[in-house]
Amino acid sequence: MARSRAPGLGEVMNVARMLLRSSPFLLALGALLAPPGCSRRDEEGPIRLVDLAAGAAIDSAADLAAGGDAFLEGARIVASGPLASFDPSARARHDGAWIAARLLEQDAAGAAVPRLDLVQVPVEPERPVLVRVDGARGLNPGERLFVLELASALAAEQLADRARVEAVLAGSAGFLRDLAPAPGAAGGAARHETVLVATPAARAFLIGRASSAPDEPAGALLVAELCARGAWLKASALPGRSPWVRTVSAGCLAYESLVLGAPGSARFRVRVPARRPRLTAAATPLFPEKGQTFAAEVKAEGKGGGPRTLLSTTLHADAWTPLELDLSSLAGEEAEITLSVGARAGAGAPPLVAFGAPVIDGACDDPRPDVILISLDTARADRMSLYGCSRETTPRLELLAEGAAVFENAIAPAPWTLPSHVSLFSGQYPDRHGVHASLSQVGADTPWLAETFRAAGYRTAAFTGGGYVHPEFGFARGFERYGFADPATPPVEWAEGRGGNALDLQAAEDAAHARAELLDLIRGERRGARFLFVHSYAAHSYAATPDDLMHLGAERSQIDDLLLGMDTTKLNKFLETPAPPDVLLRVQWRTRLLYDASLRVADRLVADVAAALESAGRLDHTILVVLSDHGEELLERGTVGHGQSLFEEMVRVPLLVRGPGIEPARCADVVSLADLAPTLRALCGLEAPAAEAAPQDGRSLAALLAGETLPPAPAYSRGDRRARVFRCVRGAKLKYVFEEAPGEAARARLFVLADDPGELQDAASARPAEARLLEAALRARVAEMQRHGSAGPSARLSPEVEKELRALGYLGGQ
Repeated sequence: MARSRAPGLGEVMNVARMLLRSSPFLLALGALLAPPGCSRRDEEGPIRLVDLAAGAAIDSAADLAAGGDAFLEGARIVASGPLASFDPSARARHDGAWIAARLLEQDAAGAAVPRLDLVQVPVEPERPVLVRVDGARGLNPGERLFVLELASALAAEQLADRARVEAVLAGSAGFLRDLAPAPGAAGGAARHETVLVATPAARAFLIGRASSAPDEPAGALLVAELCARGAWLKASALPGRSPWVRTVSAGCLAYESLVLGAPGSARFRVRVPARRPRLTAAATPLFPEKGQTFAAEVKAEGKGGGPRTLLSTTLHADAWTPLELDLSSLAGEEAEITLSVGARAGAGAPPLVAFGAPVIDGACDDPRPDVILISLDTARADRMSLYGCSRETTPRLELLAEGAAVFENAIAPAPWTLPSHVSLFSGQYPDRHGVHASLSQVGADTPWLAETFRAAGYRTAAFTGGGYVHPEFGFARGFERYGFADPATPPVEWAEGRGGNALDLQAAEDAAHARAELLDLIRGERRGARFLFVHSYAAHSYAATPDDLMHLGAERSQIDDLLLGMDTTKLNKFLETPAPPDVLLRVQWRTRLLYDASLRVADRLVADVAAALESAGRLDHTILVVLSDHGEELLERGTVGHGQSLFEEMVRVPLLVRGPGIEPARCADVVSLADLAPTLRALCGLEAPAAEAAPQDGRSLAALLAGETLPPAPAYSRGDRRARVFRCVRGAKLKYVFEEAPGEAARARLFVLADDPGELQDAASARPAEARLLEAALRARVAEMQRHGSAGPSARLSPEVEKELRALGYLGGQ
């Protein structure tokens, strides 16, 4: 990459700092010259109490299983896994959904076996229910799993009457629906999940087993899990960690947490840092019974005397109570720190309390750069003034780009949020990481960038818009704190102007708090290196403000109509019917104006982050990355939205990288978002995952960012729409797109981008040799990725997350 300007003093100092980190002799010299009381990073870092939980002295009123997710049963925890872990006649209640199960059958030898017999799940209309079948060992040849929707045949009060239910079952064989494919032979079926959505008349779902023999009654069904949506506790066990450690969500925040049954306590022996030590955490009760209140306490015992209470506070449901206390009286000492909680009122089974991200740290100057990764969801490159758009959509990004590397041909691995972000954090393409269905989840064996930074001693936090980057899809891995209130959302007045309801207004308030917390964190005292992930749906949601609309040419009389926003589902339905050209022009003008104005909202978020870094004196010491996960079609091909193709407006995205040692330039090389994970690891000197366990598709761009050259490499993308799969390989000059669907002939297209930037002319027939070569390369690469890849497990979504996704236009519309 060519340099765009001469290096200043700051850049020379940055190079010196990089040399200081890379030379053993200079590292030793740097240690001698370090400020007093500051140890090297590998000798002193944040003390995460969740990492010490396996060796802590824990006294808890409730047991948690060592693996799997945790589920709510009354106020107790029951682990997922074998049904033997459930009590007979177990019942869980939450928000009107409940589960009843009888597990008292015996096998031929008289031994008890865990079996579900005619499981009834009362439902609410249009509220999804998740059913997971994990090895249906109770099946015999010719049998199948079924679900029966009980509607007018049974009144609500008759659901518990077994005889009535069996009578309905006997007379309703024609209404049975297969729950999972029939197994090929005796011995079981593969794991299967299905989501059931009740009709308005439904009373319950009945889950069981049916035989093909008409004289054989339906038998018992052996499953691993069954839960109504919302009935599970929002807490997932972290693999390889203590059973007491979970990622727990409450309000708009998820924390890496220590979970205790109240009353309970956890005692840790630690060496308290020498310089300005403190303990920070957050706490929340999980599903408390009515009338229960809790007192959380932090006690400490040093060499100078017995235990003393440093903090005592009352916890409130559905919110995190921040805990922060000064440990200066214990500075440099070996001490015992105790986190404890007790129920102060109410009765019933032991409730649970989560201590979120309990960390002890001190003032220590970590010489490594901070990393802030900003994802502006749905922001396509060519609508940014940074990339030549005539409208001033990203003026602040243009200023930031003066000292940054800007990539002209950054390609998204997928045309929608979930798989593209998984590629961003894993360094793997969708065909390898396996997350390309709407309810896929990040697999436990997928490498994760936040985990790499966390393991290296970085403090990790995320401020996101939720939706398809919600913790329920697995994105919280490696993050101490993970927020899902969009930090770029305009203020409450904007939500009121769009006719927002109470939930919209609350979302705007939550977003304002998230933005303030993000900026305060950047401006506040730095206690070691930080890895921050910032994400916003501003462009996705067409979140334009009146000022931005008028700046781009809207008249004041048009503002009220424009502020009603964009319902892409309804608009695309309207576009299915041919409309006069003047109508289409007005629709396109309105759509693009809203979209372009929303880019200015996203642009301000980046500007605020940069300003906070500058005020803290950290801008030149931070690796700042700004990108988008995919673009948006704005009627170029007759529709509005994304996910339905791999055209350039969908996959060519902005990518800007700024930081110490990074050469300011415009780079024409074709790169992928999958390159970011290995690049950031290389820039920060972190070890890559073992190649055998976690193969990488992306490559490091560190040399390119330093002004060197790299051999050209294509970028790959994959899209999925219903049963159709479309993939492309994108080079500097050619782009090859290949589509497949069951029962249909494959379709291939070749585009010569220099001659046909709008991808209107298929050149495959005119250049058959190149088309065949690219198809062979694409097929070979996909086969290799799938051979050594994994299938993303299905995510279990709460009603709140489903509502978020529908509001964003997913899962069937707004």
